[in-house]
Amino acid sequence: MKRTIIKLAAISVLFGVASCFTSCVKQDFDEPPMYKIPIGKVLTIAEVRQIYYDSSNYTFKEDYSVYAIVTMDGSSGNIYKSAYVQDATGAINLHLKEPGGLRVGDSIRVYLKNCIVSDYSELIQIDNVQNDSNIIIIANQRYIQPKIVTIGEINTGNFEAYLIKLENVQFKQGDIGKTYADENDPANRYLEDCDGNEIIVRTSDYANFAEVLLPEGKGTLVAIVGKYYETMQLYIRTIDEVKLDGERCGGGGTGVTSIDEDFESQTNNEDIAIEDWQNVAMEGSRLWRGKEYGDNIYAQATSYGSDEDNECWLITPGINLSAMNNPEFSFVTAKAYWVHNGLSVLISTDFNGVNIASATWTDLGATIAGENDPDHEWILSGVISLSSYSGTAYIAFKYVGSGLSGQTSSYRVDNVLLYDE
Repeated sequence: MKRTIIKLAAISVLFGVASCFTSCVKQDFDEPPMYKIPIGKVLTIAEVRQIYYDSSNYTFKEDYSVYAIVTMDGSSGNIYKSAYVQDATGAINLHLKEPGGLRVGDSIRVYLKNCIVSDYSELIQIDNVQNDSNIIIIANQRYIQPKIVTIGEINTGNFEAYLIKLENVQFKQGDIGKTYADENDPANRYLEDCDGNEIIVRTSDYANFAEVLLPEGKGTLVAIVGKYYETMQLYIRTIDEVKLDGERCGGGGTGVTSIDEDFESQTNNEDIAIEDWQNVAMEGSRLWRGKEYGDNIYAQATSYGSDEDNECWLITPGINLSAMNNPEFSFVTAKAYWVHNGLSVLISTDFNGVNIASATWTDLGATIAGENDPDHEWILSGVISLSSYSGTAYIAFKYVGSGLSGQTSSYRVDNVLLYDE
């Protein structure tokens, strides 16, 4: 009996201890304090932009918010610490204090207190945006459809920061064969429509598609409209939205159908720089230069005074032979201080606009100033028919000389003409 009483007492003690532990442990945890970001007065993007127009640089000191959808984020590497957003009234850039945190399609509220409406190189932005304290993500995958516009409409400036779609566009022939960005450098590539309107496509060398070759065809492109001072430009979100795989403008060929170049726009003793022409040093550092003699400016190549071997090419824009019935080409040349034949005039129909050495170049058989011609006298090339060629052609003035071996003749080119007889 005594043993039984002891057992019952022990059991009672255990139950008491258990009951004590149970009563000491709280089952409902305290919730941490939540910092609720106020909404304040709600503005549209159009109203935010108007604040910039009115004040140029405005810091929000009170509670304001703007609701928007993210249309471009930094995930591709093409923009950094930045995002583009849009609502029913407009679009604007967000300059973020930290990278990441936003994705295309996020529906967000931007709490504007302590943010600044300003511009960066005349692109209007909301600056000083703290990811944690200024951005509230409301929902995901609320994608906005791009607005279909033309290059001409973009260049009016009315679609700054918008997500847009262009149709029937292509990269210019002079950019074909290049990548979206240069190695270790951002790059501008030129997009055009079939009417010759053009716009810059700007790509960072950090973009995950920077090393991809530009597509060669015509088609559609989706991008964000940026701005650098007075120049409108495009930022690609992903190359999956670049669908340029159709036949280019002009049918089977691309490029120009006329050339009338007298080099009068060039500067004496400065390297030739003409839009869509290429001036390339394949060996040595000498390039074709603008030179003036007798009130006439022309292109000249020489190895006189050089301490190296030289090979420099001056190449016309691509010529759309498929759009011409009877294309003809002509020019004039002159020489000075002749010691060697250093000039040849070549044509290629497989040049991709970049790799000169890998293209097939054929001598046009033009008449060129030579040993027996007087110095500085212009010699007609003769009218050269290009009707036996098709597609896109390039014509190159190739100079070869050497200051090391004494091959230092100076050659001049002027009045380059292409026309359809």
